[in-house]
Amino acid sequence: MKKLIILGHQEEDCKQLENWFIEAGMQSPSLSKINQMSPKEMTEVFKKLSAQEFETYLLEDKEPSNAKSKKKKQEIDIHQQKMAEYLMMDFNLANLDSEPYCWEDSHAIDILDKWYQADRSTQFVILYRNPSHLFSLDDECDDLNDEKVLKKLSSWLKYNTKVCNVINKYPKNTVLINFDEFSSRSSDYIQSFQNKFLLPYKNLELLTDVIEEQDHNHYALQELILTQVLMEQVQVRNLYQKLQSKAGLPSTTPSVESAKKAWKSVLNMSSLNKQYQIENEQKQTEIVSLNSKLSEFDEINKELLTQSELTQKEIQSLTQKSISLSEFNQNILSQLNETQNVLENLEKDNSSIIFTNKKLETDNNNLMSQTNLIQNEILRLTEKNHSLSNHNYNILLQLNKTQEILEDLEKENNQLKTPLFWVQMNELNII
Repeated sequence: MKKLIILGHQEEDCKQLENWFIEAGMQSPSLSKINQMSPKEMTEVFKKLSAQEFETYLLEDKEPSNAKSKKKKQEIDIHQQKMAEYLMMDFNLANLDSEPYCWEDSHAIDILDKWYQADRSTQFVILYRNPSHLFSLDDECDDLNDEKVLKKLSSWLKYNTKVCNVINKYPKNTVLINFDEFSSRSSDYIQSFQNKFLLPYKNLELLTDVIEEQDHNHYALQELILTQVLMEQVQVRNLYQKLQSKAGLPSTTPSVESAKKAWKSVLNMSSLNKQYQIENEQKQTEIVSLNSKLSEFDEINKELLTQSELTQKEIQSLTQKSISLSEFNQNILSQLNETQNVLENLEKDNSSIIFTNKKLETDNNNLMSQTNLIQNEILRLTEKNHSLSNHNYNILLQLNKTQEILEDLEKENNQLKTPLFWVQMNELNII
């Protein structure tokens, strides 16, 4: 069981080196068997547990004596050690049959003792960088003030002081690497890494693209100036020199090389300034062209606004016409309704007239029947007159009476406006 813990002040660098080792054939560790925790989660547990127990200790004994304080600290250490043994045994059991594995954990600097005590074959690969890197590649470097600078340097000093302590305590288990050196010359150290860590990957020359090589030339002048300024700080200079002396892979960039890179950076900046000036002139030309187009667009916009106003007026006029037509349609509908009512009344009157005409026709038929009877009677009397000449006087009298009756009937017939009756009467007169 071979495990490798990668740590350093810059977490991004550690992740890149972890990827390099995984590409070289190492594995990521499995979660612990019972608690299902990753190594980084275990680190967080140890940190929280340590902080909580120390806080409890301060609350319980606000004025501790030296002897009592020492005893209490020993009790806390024993409790933490038991907890660490339990968690790490659970983790080691889960990875007992694993191939060599590694993980990165920048925060593990405070619990490396626990990992070493749980497994003395554990290897620590620690990365460091020139402190100028804290500022030269910082996007917010222009906004830095004294407080931010001191905070960054204090963090770098504190972390790398712990690194030196780890190297002194576990020199055989620790490899200190300058990340900038490794990223620019990783292919030169592949074989030595393979021998030291027993990497199973054979074609390690293919790993040169895994580490992202830093573009130092672009920031060379800035880094040179920052390095000179920072190295005037005694603590920073001494600690960086100590890291360099203890590193298995130190930075080998001499000051002359740094000066050359700085000079190249100045030349590049001059070239970039010229390029920026040309681009700026091109952009100014584009801006003038765009302003001209904007003026044209303004004219077009004004015309469109004018057309829009005219269209709005036309819409208002059409709306008024539509309202007028609507009122006119309402009047027409009202008149149509009135006409419909009149037609319905006329239809009723027509039905009444038809009914009256039918009745008159029936009465007329009845009068015709009576007329026929009278005519027959006259014929019979006439014949009787011829046959009974002796009774002529009486017959004449009867005829006079009949004549009166006919006149009465004629009057009635006139009242009924029946032409047929007059025709029949004329025939009677002829007779």
